[in-house]
Amino acid sequence: MNNRGELYGIGVGPGDPELLTIKAFKLLKNSDVIIAPKSSPKKSSLALDVVKRAFIEWGASLPKVDNITFPMTTVQNKKKINKEIEDKILNNLNHGLNLSFITLGDPFLYSTYRRLTSKIAEYKNIKVKHIPGIYSFSAISARLGKELTWGNDRLAIIPVEKNKNYLQELKNFETVVFLKVTSDLHGLINQLKEAKRLQDAILVEKVGMEDEKIYYELDKLDNINYLSTIIVFKNQTMSR
Repeated sequence: MNNRGELYGIGVGPGDPELLTIKAFKLLKNSDVIIAPKSSPKKSSLALDVVKRAFIEWGASLPKVDNITFPMTTVQNKKKINKEIEDKILNNLNHGLNLSFITLGDPFLYSTYRRLTSKIAEYKNIKVKHIPGIYSFSAISARLGKELTWGNDRLAIIPVEKNKNYLQELKNFETVVFLKVTSDLHGLINQLKEAKRLQDAILVEKVGMEDEKIYYELDKLDNINYLSTIIVFKNQTMSR
């Protein structure tokens, strides 16, 4: 079949609709279907919320939306659900529909998009385009007016895991970005204290969104939103 549709993996950025790229907007506007992932049928897609606000801002009509749910479940069930979604996407592509799969941030940084569509991208007769999005930590750096690196500074990007030790990274890297911090917030804060870098750390919750929050005193934190990032910036005692 020669008239297959195209698949676009689109990063919509951290949450501010004005940070959606022009290229992303053009592809979304010309798509037949926007695929919007979410974690629960009762929840809205955060990536879709960004896209909707961008389309309102630009005065454009939103294409058809297909909400797909990725529930927290067993590995076996996840594989089954992923296969069902894969088959659905392939069926739409085979019928000539252009699909945009949207994701917060960037499609190649800890994104559901790549895990789901990696097999689809292997098909030689299906055209796939990947559109980068602005990372949450880039938006935070700009929001705070603090550079992530300078000169030969080293930068580490780490997804937090329960009971994992990060003291070496805190010692060896001038700037450390911690993602998925709700996995072990208090354990991470204790390590920041031990490494004497708590004073260098800033947590930003839901950057770019209307309810964005910035925290400078991390040892006073308790409950935070899943969309939170901690950046440990280079302290003034480190050589530049």
